Amino acid sequence: MNQYKKMIAFILITLFLVNQISKVVYANEAISEESTNCNESLQEVIEGEESSDVNETETEITEEDDTIRVMGYREDDLIIPSISETYEANTSAKSSQDAVKAANTYTYVLNNSGDLPASYSSKDSLPPVRNQGSFGICWSFAALGAAEASMISKGLADKTIDLSELQLAYFFYHSAADPLGNTTGDKTQLLQGDYLNIGGNSVFTTFTLAGWVGAAKEEKAPYETASVSNPLNDSLAFDDDYHLQNAYWINMESDTQEVKRMIMQYGAVASAFYTDQTTTDEYTEYYNKDTFSYYYNGAYQTNHAITIAGWDDDYSSENFNLKNQPLGNGAWLVRNSWGNSMGDDGYFWISYEDTAFHSSSSKAFVFDFEEASLYDNNYQYDGTSGVNGYALNSSGSIANIFTASGNPEGEEEELSAVSFALFDVNVDYSIQIYNQLTDPTNPTSATALLASPKTGSTTYVGYYTIPLEESVILKEGEKFAVVVTLSKSNNSTTYFFGDSTYQNGNWIKFTNATQEGQSFRKMSADSSWIDMNSSGVTARIKAFTKNLEPVAAVSKENENIEETKEETKEETKEETKVETQQETQDNTGNDSETITEAVQYDMTDNSNMAEEIKKTTGLIVKYQSTSKIKIWWMKQNGVSGYEIYRYDSDKKKYIKVKINTKSYCTTFTDKGKKSGTVYKYKVRAFTKVNGKKVYGEFSTVLTTATKMQRPILVIYSLNKQARLSWGKVRGATGYEIFMSTKKSGGYKKLKTISKTNIIKYTKSKLQKGKTYYFKLRAYKVVKGIKIYSSYSSTKAVKIH
Repeated sequence: MNQYKKMIAFILITLFLVNQISKVVYANEAISEESTNCNESLQEVIEGEESSDVNETETEITEEDDTIRVMGYREDDLIIPSISETYEANTSAKSSQDAVKAANTYTYVLNNSGDLPASYSSKDSLPPVRNQGSFGICWSFAALGAAEASMISKGLADKTIDLSELQLAYFFYHSAADPLGNTTGDKTQLLQGDYLNIGGNSVFTTFTLAGWVGAAKEEKAPYETASVSNPLNDSLAFDDDYHLQNAYWINMESDTQEVKRMIMQYGAVASAFYTDQTTTDEYTEYYNKDTFSYYYNGAYQTNHAITIAGWDDDYSSENFNLKNQPLGNGAWLVRNSWGNSMGDDGYFWISYEDTAFHSSSSKAFVFDFEEASLYDNNYQYDGTSGVNGYALNSSGSIANIFTASGNPEGEEEELSAVSFALFDVNVDYSIQIYNQLTDPTNPTSATALLASPKTGSTTYVGYYTIPLEESVILKEGEKFAVVVTLSKSNNSTTYFFGDSTYQNGNWIKFTNATQEGQSFRKMSADSSWIDMNSSGVTARIKAFTKNLEPVAAVSKENENIEETKEETKEETKEETKVETQQETQDNTGNDSETITEAVQYDMTDNSNMAEEIKKTTGLIVKYQSTSKIKIWWMKQNGVSGYEIYRYDSDKKKYIKVKINTKSYCTTFTDKGKKSGTVYKYKVRAFTKVNGKKVYGEFSTVLTTATKMQRPILVIYSLNKQARLSWGKVRGATGYEIFMSTKKSGGYKKLKTISKTNIIKYTKSKLQKGKTYYFKLRAYKVVKGIKIYSSYSSTKAVKIH
């Protein structure tokens, strides 16, 4: 009976989707015997509305005034499933919805438990409201507004951050091949109008940002220079300062509470609504300029992109126009892109009941960003921004095969993370990396590089970057495969995003120049791999690497650090006799050890002998961040240089990571490290005697750690209490909470929490009506010393 229900549900969904899809993709293996009518992969083609609000003629940016604004948001018809259920049909097809729910609903546990505050605003922590002028690229302002908010909320930027909306908009429509050349031939082609006025949406923008097109600082492509007749140099396409890590697409109609949680965690979300405004300072049928409130209750449509930075459950319905008031209280706080002359310094309120938030197509977008220095290279084949969904049976897999080529020195790279994109919710994933493929048509016909697959679960539709905790080293020219296996707890079909060539409406075309041997799909665990090139499809899998620094080859024996006694015996009596203690102890990782090397001289001829080299001393940390550690040691006179070693926990021995060939060069900066992670270092000096290296004693081992990421603090008031919560910080030993009655100073430590699983704290007995200020920092104890993260953003709360 249950299988019969599932069959009916899936057929109903497919009939609905077929009605919306403008072209057929390719046939694949049947998903199940019961669903033979559903054995075509799903494809969602987003059709842009040809809105009359989109101005296709070039205009100039105006000064801050009340001139007409071009909206420029192109509505998509993509339906985002609720995180508590799988795909639903059109809201008008209630029977289809009921069938889907009956067949596939299962309990979803919210990411964060606890009550949400009745009101919240990140307005005070965000940059000034931007002004898009009379160009129609609100979609770029909304996406980058959410990106800026995420950087601020994570402590990686402050209110001065300003990302270039022009750079994103220009290179969205003017494709450039990625630096590795893997997307050569891929392009997004504008079919009408110009890039500044044709419009866009957050769905397509997600995959542009995922390809590392954006985000650059404003100074690199100032918005004031925007003009159709003023093209940008292609070198700016990937000249970014920040990169997208994750993008979550959330159904605003069904998952309102989750949207609020995302605003608290990331500072803002991007969304869209329909506006009837033509100037920044006027009453309209739906906008009240006195109360800065807006409510539209007509047929669902959108034409303007915004960021939402807060809410108020008690915002009175009486604040809206008398002739057009919602039934209940409550509104979203919107950060617009029309400058500060509109609304309350650029902000206004939209009713919870606005039609924009009550459709199966209503969406909120989280754009989670990090600094661009996190990774050096992005291996990818999906060079367009189109949106296509494809099906897998539970435990089916997708894979991309890449060739390592990113290090400009021709040296090794460290595979640090991979990413994928899902048109599904609540999906379990398993990631494995392979190299030395024996069959180019089988991504798993090789050596598995991870001791155990990287596993986890997703919650939302969207794009996910998954850091690899286990180090994977890639050699120049080496082929490697990234394999992602997807499943769901109810064993239902899963859907992933792919890239392909198609035309969307009559305004945009996507071209994906896929090639044989790049991207593969395996419908189920027992199926064979299929090269998706035969259907012109590329899985949206990416691999991110860090370039490893080249090690200078000083002499032949330097190529092998572990000299042996047997090699020493081969030296002639006439040569300097360097007796090197075997480094088996060196490789144990014991912090208390001291490795020595005794230098013996031929007493009959010591005219060319160097003075005995001393033990390297004074090794300390000069600087540390979330991704770098800079160490320093005392200079030795008369030496040729120094060798720096870092302990490799996988190989369980010290590995040489750098050679300084100048005696005065007594620092080393270790880059690209993981936050909140312990690292061990030691250094030894060397000189040359008759062309051979003579070493001094190693320094005492220095054990330290990178700083943790800055905590993200969320706070609200309830019953004369301040309730604090924060996300768990990777690598933290504990947390310290500080409180003050004034923002600028006077902070006292309120609480030290030494258990890493505790990420909440309640301060009671506070004075009602008074404002308190809180901040938080994480710490890690290394060798009895606390290493602190930066403080969280200061949060103010008025006690209720």
